[in-house]
Amino acid sequence: CHDHKFDPIPTRDYYALAGVFNGRRYSEIPLVEEKEVKAYNDEQRGIKDLESKHRSHLRGIGKQEGQKRLGQVSRYLQEGWRLVTLKSQGVKISDDEFAEQAGLHRHYTKRFREMLEKGRKNDLMKRLPELKGWHDVVVNFTEKPTVETLKVPDKIVELSNQFQNFVDRAEEAISQIEIEKAEELAKARNVEDRLNKIIGKMENDQKRILKNIWIDGHAPLYASENDAYAKLLNDEQKVEADRMKTEFESLRKKAKPKYPLAHAVQGGGKAMQVYIRGNPASKGEWVARGTLEILENEPRPTDPEAAKNHPFSRLDLAEAIASPQNPLTARVIVNRVWQWHFGKGLVTTSSNFGLLGEAPSHPELLDWLTVNFIKNGWSIKWLHREILKSATYQLSSKGSSKNEELDGDNRFRWRFDRRRLEVEAWRDALLAISGNLDPTMGGPTIELSKNKTRRTVYASISRHQLDGMLRIFDFPDANVSAASRTETTVPQQQLFVLNSDFIIDQAKAFAKRVTGEYDEVPKQVEFAYRLVFGRSPSKAESQVAQAYLRIEKEKDDKLSRWEQYCQALLASNELMYLD
Repeated sequence: CHDHKFDPIPTRDYYALAGVFNGRRYSEIPLVEEKEVKAYNDEQRGIKDLESKHRSHLRGIGKQEGQKRLGQVSRYLQEGWRLVTLKSQGVKISDDEFAEQAGLHRHYTKRFREMLEKGRKNDLMKRLPELKGWHDVVVNFTEKPTVETLKVPDKIVELSNQFQNFVDRAEEAISQIEIEKAEELAKARNVEDRLNKIIGKMENDQKRILKNIWIDGHAPLYASENDAYAKLLNDEQKVEADRMKTEFESLRKKAKPKYPLAHAVQGGGKAMQVYIRGNPASKGEWVARGTLEILENEPRPTDPEAAKNHPFSRLDLAEAIASPQNPLTARVIVNRVWQWHFGKGLVTTSSNFGLLGEAPSHPELLDWLTVNFIKNGWSIKWLHREILKSATYQLSSKGSSKNEELDGDNRFRWRFDRRRLEVEAWRDALLAISGNLDPTMGGPTIELSKNKTRRTVYASISRHQLDGMLRIFDFPDANVSAASRTETTVPQQQLFVLNSDFIIDQAKAFAKRVTGEYDEVPKQVEFAYRLVFGRSPSKAESQVAQAYLRIEKEKDDKLSRWEQYCQALLASNELMYLD
């Protein structure tokens, strides 16, 4: 919505860059041949077809069982209402117990009871007006139930034989029950006719009846796939259902994993108008696609039509960023690599080379490295070698009181700053020393908790749940850009080194490796020091180690003396820090 406050970046530049990506599409591109994609899709389609047949089989049984009981709807309504009444009176009886006493199926008894408890809000009542009058009467009776007036014979055979008797007895207690409209009793007398009317509709409008009575998920004669499997299948049907399920689950286990995909961006590239004061409803001039004006060799067109049609793609942007004519990119890369090796860059504000950023401590060196980095084909390997072979990198970290007074921050590089290894390098070093490091190159990323021997460079990084070891040892937050890492010393780090399964496992493997290589303790200690520190132990260090290893293991010790000693070496500062 405005020009950059400090650096030469006008508002137009933001829209020029945004226009390059305007209209882009994200997609996934298979990294295998088309025939492999087809084979995978065909296999998955076959598995899904078998799974669909299994579901259809269960649904079909559910429909059949519901259809069998369509003629018993009146019975289920009465018994369901009686169950609701008993529960409202505080009688403790389960749906299954009641169904067994009434000689009805437990699944449908529960469904009808739930439907009646929901009252007038029940969706089935809205869609089946034939039931509404009967249900209204039932609700009115059950609002103030009494044992005498609402008692129903224990054995109800058919609605046609018993319902009239029930209504007659209910009329005798009319003075005890508040009913706003007496004519509702007449509706109840017609319930058998209404239910028969529903059943009779099956021939004329079968789809509606099937949906409303037992297929629809809200209807009382409906059974889900899980309900059908658990409650409706007989032994023979269950054997067949199990066979079908085993068939597609077996194929799913044997199926090949999905082919790798590349996340790609396609299309894009459409000029944009400036939003005046950042308001999308107030649009200003058209801006041609491009990079930063200060870095462009030719001015961008300002005419609206020319700006709209100015060709500048994502590839053009990539080439402009990596162009030898654009030294900013190379300078930033060189400074970052220097920072990774020395802890601080030649420009300490490594994400800000603008007006508010720090000036380089060695501008000529930065320029020389930048020019030669470009001349050597932007080779990161060349840059690493050039820095690591330098006398500056090979300096000792030993201090000097005189130099400390002149340059306490070591800005002019008179010594090497003592640095702690990043967690990735430290973790890999522990694995290498113990002999557990998996040196396999390439492949997909993995969760470190599931594959503890893989190099850390292959760790999958979750923005929501970072690996515990990485988090404890200052791995940056993956949700934001990090110019550099903070370096903390907190109790959790010490506890990890003392108690974590990862460290204990490496200490055990390290001890086994050392004791398996040599039989004599002095040689074992020598070998351990070579593996960990790349040097021989001093005389004092060797004596301390041998004296400690001769001490008998305490009764409560979980680790042997060698394992404890190896854990101490792995936890040492000399391994974790570069001098």
